[in-house]
Amino acid sequence: MNATVIETERLELRRAGVEDAEAVARLWADPDLMKYMGGPRDREKVRQMVREKAAHSSGDPVAIWCTTERTTGNVIGDCGLLRKEIEGTPETEVFYLIAKHRHGKGFATEAAIALRDYAFNKLGLSRLVALIDPKNLASVRVAEKAGFSHERDVVRPSGKTMALFSAKKKRARK
Repeated sequence: MNATVIETERLELRRAGVEDAEAVARLWADPDLMKYMGGPRDREKVRQMVREKAAHSSGDPVAIWCTTERTTGNVIGDCGLLRKEIEGTPETEVFYLIAKHRHGKGFATEAAIALRDYAFNKLGLSRLVALIDPKNLASVRVAEKAGFSHERDVVRPSGKTMALFSAKKKRARK
């Protein structure tokens, strides 16, 4: 597993390992959590995906990360950076998913900001995107708080229209 860990005031973000397969599967199988993300996933398929990605990790930070509370060490969500092609353009997408019992505490915003800063300052990326179902107002608020702005609506290969939010690395002032 990649040793990279991003620490915030309340969270630790780390690459998902084999031991996290069940926690991630539980999140992705929750119909309420996944309502705006294509619906719930099959738990066994998610467990297998996490195990395979962890076992064959190349250390690539563009991946699924676990979101854990620093005080308890409990996995309360997942987040990460994913490579996506959007209307023929390669992009890096930031995503965040927090367990329902931890909603409303700012954890998603904290994770999104940490990933944004990591992508810009450590990975050298100059642009990130977030694809958000326009009906997912909570996710829209998180993206905006993390410095993302609505750029345009895009139609995904599934035919679903998503709002494309983007953030660009701020240039240092001279």
